[in-house]
Amino acid sequence: MTTKGVGVIESRLPGPILTIMAGVHGNEVCGLKAIEQIEKELPSQIKQGRVYLIRANLKAIELNVRQTDMNLNRAFRLDNLLTEGEKASYERTRALELMSFLDESVALLDIHSSTSKVSKVFAICEPRSYHVVKLLPVEIISNGWDILEPGGTDYYMSQKEKVGICVECGYHLDPLAPERATNSIITFFPIRDC
Repeated sequence: MTTKGVGVIESRLPGPILTIMAGVHGNEVCGLKAIEQIEKELPSQIKQGRVYLIRANLKAIELNVRQTDMNLNRAFRLDNLLTEGEKASYERTRALELMSFLDESVALLDIHSSTSKVSKVFAICEPRSYHVVKLLPVEIISNGWDILEPGGTDYYMSQKEKVGICVECGYHLDPLAPERATNSIITFFPIRDC
């Protein structure tokens, strides 16, 4: 079965499964541009395992808006933590589709950007992911978001005791943001023992 917006790069040898996600917020295009570039370069470099390349919020991407019904990065919570409206939303339906890929994966890199022109490049993760995030090209690592804003993709992975990292690549329209996203992916994908 194929899921719209999900690309797969698979090697011939068994190994870990990694997920790279972009477009959780549809107007954050740097990660989408990075995935386009990486899809061309990555296949020859994957020696073992599998990598999922996910374009997350397809409706919001098509409309070039942050979200349609709710913030997709709050839709990865248990049903009892969602309102009835959130449960019925497009974003919740999409989160449920994407959870199966996250369940297979040992690690996730979720790429974001900001509306602020002075936004810094930083990563969000919990301590269990520090050994991976310290390899990424970011100077600032922020944690505590699982408590403050539960329901993100990194939150979902953290709840499963897996590596989950969101990297913020700066301002949406900064011409360097796609390069930052690409560099983060290149640094992230060889990780084997998460």
